[in-house]
Amino acid sequence: MASSMPTSPPSFSSEAQRVTAAASKMFKHVVSVKLDDSNYLQWKQQVEGVLRGTKMVKYVVSPQIPPVYLSDADRESGSENPLYTEWEEQDSLLCTWILSTISSSLLSRFVRLRHSWQVWEEVHSYCHTQMRTCSRQLRSELRSITKGTRSIAEFIARVRSISESLMSIGDPISHHDLIEVVLEALPEEYNPIVASVNSQTEIISLDELESQLLTLEARNDKFKKALVTEPVAVNLTQSSNADDKSQASQSQFGAYPDWNSYIPGNSSGNPQNQYQNPYNGGRSNRGREWWSPEATKARQQRPTLAEKVQKTEWCSPAATKASQQRPGEKSGQQVKLIHVSANPHH
Repeated sequence: MASSMPTSPPSFSSEAQRVTAAASKMFKHVVSVKLDDSNYLQWKQQVEGVLRGTKMVKYVVSPQIPPVYLSDADRESGSENPLYTEWEEQDSLLCTWILSTISSSLLSRFVRLRHSWQVWEEVHSYCHTQMRTCSRQLRSELRSITKGTRSIAEFIARVRSISESLMSIGDPISHHDLIEVVLEALPEEYNPIVASVNSQTEIISLDELESQLLTLEARNDKFKKALVTEPVAVNLTQSSNADDKSQASQSQFGAYPDWNSYIPGNSSGNPQNQYQNPYNGGRSNRGREWWSPEATKARQQRPTLAEKVQKTEWCSPAATKASQQRPGEKSGQQVKLIHVSANPHH
């Protein structure tokens, strides 16, 4: 009598067909992002949507794994439980699909995992650890951030980036705390806006606060440029006035003399001889030019020592008093007397 193979109950057959149809439908889905260190929440959102839509969540969350063998006899004969065989098939396909949604930079962490639920738990464990570390770093930066040398646009962009990063890892910062961070990071030149925002009863939006800060920044830059330009204009005006005064002085008293023309032998104004003045002890042409006709004529035109003394003593207080004491004398005799006393050679 031939033994008949045990048949599966009708419920199992229908369930297997449904799961097979759902699996074939699920594995055609392609997520738009691949998991990396920065997009865990976005990846999780898309993958969980596919799992829920295909009723495959039970394979990765608290999976109910059928026994491999139903009896010791099946174990000895190597006959697997048909339910386990079906589960293993679907689990292998699901595991492969999940791995296909992970970037190559992270795949090395899952090479030893065989089941979909193992990959799912490892992904969550790793990403949660990364998110906690990233959250601490981002919040630390947010507490210590300052505007510094950055523009308002760059500063607000960085604050937004930190806030969005915290939101992407499931640790968002409240809007009130975000506004407080921005106000505390501003330098004192933005105190008018800080005081205005603090005086309001309603919390201002980040967009409105950025608009006000950009307006004040533009005004401050305008005033700074004016302060830098004004001293330059003043210096140019003073330099122009000094040049005008110099030109007016030369036109009134004459230009500065060309001292080269007073140096004997340099009547042509040769710049090579401009420092060879015969009166300062120069030796290059002193003996030759001292007796030249031009030098002799120049010496004759200079006043003698007696004439200098006469001119000085004639105006001295002693000479004036002497002239007052001799009113009867003629002016010619007075001049002669002073001339004789002033010239020791006569």
